[in-house]
Amino acid sequence: MYLYRTMKTSLIVRIIGILVLLFLPGSAFAQDDGEVIVNGKVVFRVAGVGKKDADERARLVQERIDSLLGTTMGPNDVKAVKDKAGIKIMWGSELIVIVTPQQAKLNKSKPESLAALWVKNLKEAIDKGSFYLNPGNVEMPINSMITVKALGNAKGPIVKEYDTGNVGVYINQEDDTIQIRGTGIGSSKIVFRRGEAKTHLYVRILDYPAYFPEKIETEVAGDPAPKEVLQFAARNACVNNIKLKPGARIEPGENIRVEAKLEKGKTLTATVPVTIKGEGYYTVNQDVQVVITNIGEGFSESKQLMVSDRPERISQDGILFQGKIDQYTPSRLLYYHQNADRVPRRLWIELKNPTNETVQVMTGGAMSGPDRYGTTVGHAAAMRILEIYQKGIGYSIHIPPGKSITIIDTQLGNEQIVCGYTHLQLRKGKEIEVVVKNSSQLESDGSSKNMPILTQPFDPFKIHPKGIFTPANLEEEIEYNVAEDDNVSMSIGLAPWLIDAVSGEPNNGNYGVFYRFKVRLKNPTSSVKRIGFYFVPKGNLARGSFVIDGRLMETILVRYPTELIFAAIDLKPNSEKVVEIVTTPEGGSYYPVELVLKPADNSAIIQTPATPGADTPTTGPAEDKANSSESRVVPLVQNRKAN
Repeated sequence: MYLYRTMKTSLIVRIIGILVLLFLPGSAFAQDDGEVIVNGKVVFRVAGVGKKDADERARLVQERIDSLLGTTMGPNDVKAVKDKAGIKIMWGSELIVIVTPQQAKLNKSKPESLAALWVKNLKEAIDKGSFYLNPGNVEMPINSMITVKALGNAKGPIVKEYDTGNVGVYINQEDDTIQIRGTGIGSSKIVFRRGEAKTHLYVRILDYPAYFPEKIETEVAGDPAPKEVLQFAARNACVNNIKLKPGARIEPGENIRVEAKLEKGKTLTATVPVTIKGEGYYTVNQDVQVVITNIGEGFSESKQLMVSDRPERISQDGILFQGKIDQYTPSRLLYYHQNADRVPRRLWIELKNPTNETVQVMTGGAMSGPDRYGTTVGHAAAMRILEIYQKGIGYSIHIPPGKSITIIDTQLGNEQIVCGYTHLQLRKGKEIEVVVKNSSQLESDGSSKNMPILTQPFDPFKIHPKGIFTPANLEEEIEYNVAEDDNVSMSIGLAPWLIDAVSGEPNNGNYGVFYRFKVRLKNPTSSVKRIGFYFVPKGNLARGSFVIDGRLMETILVRYPTELIFAAIDLKPNSEKVVEIVTTPEGGSYYPVELVLKPADNSAIIQTPATPGADTPTTGPAEDKANSSESRVVPLVQNRKAN
């Protein structure tokens, strides 16, 4: 039994050995050559075991060379490189074939000699009939035309052998150019021949990502409308008037070219660079022209105040605030939020038109941040909104039926705060919905449509108001007689506070409310009286912003119980003056505060304009300054204390 098995095993081994010899590349049995042809010339004869094996090896090498023919690489890019497996023949960085000792033996040569011969043959074939296109790969939008240039030293007419569809091909034999028109969405391979040389062009035809209107127009307001508002209006007009296809997104550039300002009744054209792209779309980069007209009309007085400040610290995707505005209720929105998440979050404000007709909205506002310092962010936003309010600055937008637009879109890093005010007034239409949202998804992809409404219980010990409050403005008339009154005080943010009609919750501090004081100053004496404007916090830290007599003024950060004098007026003898003051409690500051008017000594440094628009600090007796100009309120050099 053992002898039989040994004889049987030996026979099997011998049979397998014979089969291996038959199919080994170095076998002496049935050797054939496969030809590799470049530009009509045989450059390699690749040996194999049998005709089928040789042809398969030659086919693989041929495909590698054909894929590189028609590129910008030339004969000088062909080289031989030694390797452990043999000698590599490279064209640029691409491997063509490896000359192994076995392959050289089959070709009755040595590896070095065979490699040198094949490199020489390939270089001569490329040089003899080089033919390539520039560019060699094309991406283009549908129904557009692009021109490629035929290069190389191949001679004869350019002939299109075939294409795989979606293109129109037009050959100009005189200047060696080929025009390609994309006739259908998809990819195409176009093969060209010139003499014996061949090349190919890969074309990818994509759809446009958007529909561009024939003309984009928008309106602004202001006396005049400043450059930044013109830029913002132009950017929003592009975003809201260029209709995107599903999955596409628009990115307006920062360098919007526009004049420094636009006077009432005038028109200008702004240039907005935009990029529109999306998966499967052709990326569009172009300048868009926007015609802007200053209609000269500002805002009507706000009748309701909308506040979005709870939850103030956000770490969950969802809706922070939602409300409605009708045609009879001009409104002001205040938002103040901080990112409590470890990852960046996107915060944006949408205006939605729920009706079946287009609405026109006049809007404008101020945003500050993102920044980590709440008092800084709140103060900058308050200063800017008071200036915008005073000058009636805004811009107009149109919202189609059932559509939404985004008017504010920003990103907050960890612990960063954003604060802003937005005026909203319907000029045409019945109503709009206002929605404040946030998400950790930074790109707008439509996934936010069904977001949850974020809630947080009201805490009377924390100033985080949320809701819709009326009125949006509080007014008071005050009289101050310097001969009879020691001082006069105006409270800002003090209870009683406005109440949300739905929730019954108060707006602690009356944040977002515009306070208007009309103060009648009387000086029945025979001497000039200097009256100081004192900022007096009643809580902890606070700053203030004021429009006094049409002039924007501010305070530094003040800590209770400091009284800061920040402005003054030298009231002439036997005179009266009505001073109008507008202010608002600032986000990030602790309100209430008081604005106190009382006598100030003559050592206070008053900034008296030496020339229009130039403030020059001066000192000295008040009487010396009261004789040359009328009584007016002027700001003081900051960081001065009284009492």
